[in-house]
Amino acid sequence: MNTVKPESIALFCLTPGGVRLAKRLAAMLPLTCFTSEKLLEEGFLPFENGFASAAREAFSSYSALIFIGATGIAVRVLAPLVNDKFSDPAVVVIDERGQ
Repeated sequence: MNTVKPESIALFCLTPGGVRLAKRLAAMLPLTCFTSEKLLEEGFLPFENGFASAAREAFSSYSALIFIGATGIAVRVLAPLVNDKFSDPAVVVIDERGQ
């Protein structure tokens, strides 16, 4: 199985503060930013079929995922998909302050 993915980063944010941080990060990194319909701004894509579905789809399509929000949400959504460190994307969770 070919586990090499092109370098691509998906970012997910669920709050207005997350959107603000995502815009700052997108100015520095080549990101594809996803958010909810109600927070949608220029340069962002809406969650297709909801947050969990979009995150699970990105898990198999991107080389890295960034979540701005609670770690528990990311863990619950992605846990069923985890295989190994050689084929899974990197996953980073940060708060709205970027920590």
